[in-house]
This record gives sequence, structure tokens and C-alpha cells, in this order.
Amino acid sequence: MIKKIIDNLSNVINTIGDVTSQSEYDKLSTQFFDQLSEFDTLLAHRDFLLGDSVTISDLLLFARLIRFDLVFYFQNKLNQQRLEDFPNLWRYAKQCYALPAFKNNTDFTAIKQHFIQGSIDVHDFAHVLPAGPDTRKWTE
Repeated sequence: MIKKIIDNLSNVINTIGDVTSQSEYDKLSTQFFDQLSEFDTLLAHRDFLLGDSVTISDLLLFARLIRFDLVFYFQNKLNQQRLEDFPNLWRYAKQCYALPAFKNNTDFTAIKQHFIQGSIDVHDFAHVLPAGPDTRKWTE
């Protein structure tokens, strides 16, 4: 499970910004969304990736899902679908977020700041934090 998260989500996120052709982008974007679809199907009949208990795989996937929702959808042009378009994955992400260990260590603004602004001051539009998405949806 960890290998799929790293190979098909993390590696795509880390390399998609360096593509030099539309076909490279299309291939990586498809790989990313195919993996999300596979996880969505898997989670139709279980609470967590490996069954009824949280594992390191869930922590890794949750971190990528939060970042996808807040940053990668826009910044990396991974916008074929939104996280909410995967009903089981969306339920799972919100279920993970509801756990105190996840929720108490998730700072939506800090995540956006890290990926969009880094350590520089805002000096151009590319580094302005977007107003959305509305993070209240994570607790609905």
C-alpha cells in the first residue's frame, strides 16, 4: 500500500511540475487519478486502507489527500476531479480528519503557506494564498 501511495501519488506530485509535453502531463495526471479511483474502490467496504485500524499507510494517504484538496488540485493542475468526487475516499479523508491525532496536527493555512509561499514574502500574485477551498467541508 505504501508503495502505491509513493509511486502513484507522491512521485506524480513531485514530478508533474517538470513535464515538458502535454503527453507527459496527461500520463502523470492519469496515473494520479487512477490511483485515487483504486483507493476509492478499496475503501467502499472498509474504514481504513488495511481494514479496521489506522496504519502508517493511512497517515501517508491522508497527508496527500489534504494537500491535494488544498494545493495540488490548483498548483499542480491535478484537477480532473476533486476529492469530493470520490465518495469513499472523501468519506475516508473526513473520517481520518475527525480523529484527534489527525485533526490536531492538521493546519490548513500552514499547508497552503508551505506549498504556495514557502519561506518568501508575498511579492507577486503566484505567492498569494488562495481564499479557498472552504475547509469547513472537512467537518460537515
